[in-house]
Amino acid sequence: MIRSFVWMVSYDWRRAIPAAARLWSYGAEHIFGLDSDGRTWGGDAFVAPDDSEIRRALHAAGLAPHELNALRTVRAPYYRAGVPPSVLETEERNDLSRCASHWPIFNLDADEELVNPDEFFRWVEAQPPLGAFAWSGRGVPVYKVIGDTALVFRTNQRIPLALGRAGIWTGPRSCRDWLDCPAKIINWFMAGRTDDELALKFGAMSYIDDTWWGPALFAQWRGTTLDNYQHVRGFAKNFGQAPLVAIPVEDLRAGRWDALERPL
Repeated sequence: MIRSFVWMVSYDWRRAIPAAARLWSYGAEHIFGLDSDGRTWGGDAFVAPDDSEIRRALHAAGLAPHELNALRTVRAPYYRAGVPPSVLETEERNDLSRCASHWPIFNLDADEELVNPDEFFRWVEAQPPLGAFAWSGRGVPVYKVIGDTALVFRTNQRIPLALGRAGIWTGPRSCRDWLDCPAKIINWFMAGRTDDELALKFGAMSYIDDTWWGPALFAQWRGTTLDNYQHVRGFAKNFGQAPLVAIPVEDLRAGRWDALERPL
């Protein structure tokens, strides 16, 4: 099966490089979408890479020069002042999906990592044509990594991963019709970011506003340890009151999540 991958990247484009390199051989093309003016959906400025910088990063991640022929970058002015981030995000996702040459179209954000590609793509090969709907995988959002332990939210997160048609996004990370698939996806969410990067992320997210995130939230995040994480819950507009669970990073990357998937 010939496949297209679309990578949603922005100020955090480098976070997509390792995950993209691991999935490179599964796709005939890999599209990196960037705002041509260097703006997030929230309007904040970032330094956008040129094509050679992206290629160097992928090469450093282990890809041979000839493999980089599968790279395509799409740049457009996706930010418009006064337009809600939810609208901008949906428009960009649909626009980039229409740039894909093959179906189904596999979509991943810069902070998402598919951990079971062999299992998933074997399953994909056995399926009938996807049609005008999406396949949705299971996601685990990571709050923080401390040493070899990840603190993750225990929540049944669903992440649309593959589109059967271009332009079927109905909202940020959502499609009208979707079916379950066996994909397991790590959403690195807050892990490994600086305060400045979190501010850029939260400022661009459609379901987060600046009335509740800021220094207090960042201080809690920085102060969370393996001794006190049991007292942290999902915060407003994000994962509700989901508790944090400690899981070895090795198990997280291997998709050994059975305990996390039991009903709360």
